[in-house]
Amino acid sequence: MRAKRRRTLTVMFLGLISVITGFFLAVQLRNPDKALKLYVSSQVLSELDARIQGEQQNGDNLRQRIAETQQRIEEFSQLAAESGSEELLRSNAELMEYYRQISGACELTGPGVEVVIDDATRNLYQWEEVNDLIVHDSDVLLILNDLLAAGAEAISLNGHRIVSTSAVSCGGYIVHVNGVPEAKPFRIQAIGDPTALSAAMLAANSYGAFIKDSVRFQVTVLDEVTIPAYSDGDLTRYSYLSISKEGKEVEG
Repeated sequence: MRAKRRRTLTVMFLGLISVITGFFLAVQLRNPDKALKLYVSSQVLSELDARIQGEQQNGDNLRQRIAETQQRIEEFSQLAAESGSEELLRSNAELMEYYRQISGACELTGPGVEVVIDDATRNLYQWEEVNDLIVHDSDVLLILNDLLAAGAEAISLNGHRIVSTSAVSCGGYIVHVNGVPEAKPFRIQAIGDPTALSAAMLAANSYGAFIKDSVRFQVTVLDEVTIPAYSDGDLTRYSYLSISKEGKEVEG
């Protein structure tokens, strides 16, 4: 009698377990997304949104450049058909000179500014460290970036032309510019609208305003600035390829 009751209870218990398990499985199948939800912070969402917007902006810029290039190709094709080869050669020469100027392959002269950055000579304040009064490579890079953002057409640093492939890196107490060691003070010259360039250096929210109380920082507007040509090596050593007679790619 007891054995029969025990078997009955066991069957009821197993049946109850089966019902409960079936219920949870049914709920899970009806709501599969609940188990896949991932909760992230608002900061992560903001960073992802900013990254998406940046990629979209890059895509828009590339599409604009493609459209401009296609338009230039059409203009050249039309020019070649209507005006003959002489006009096309003259137009190509003007375009080549423009690219030589913006690439740093030739010397340029025009109005602009001169920025001098050097270590401070004053005594340390109580809350400061020695590094706070020393010019670092990052300071120079940020000043160069601000000048470019303000519309500088050509820049030199201690006589070295700054181009798209230029590097400014720290090396102990000196800074390497285009691979050449340079000591302080750092003299940056830039050609462009003097008003815009000087404002970019001295505005209240500029990096120049941030460091001017820690290091020596001087901005001078010049009527004429001469920026030398890039002379620290080939401007574009591997930037284009030509096709040999055998059909193999070789360095141009």
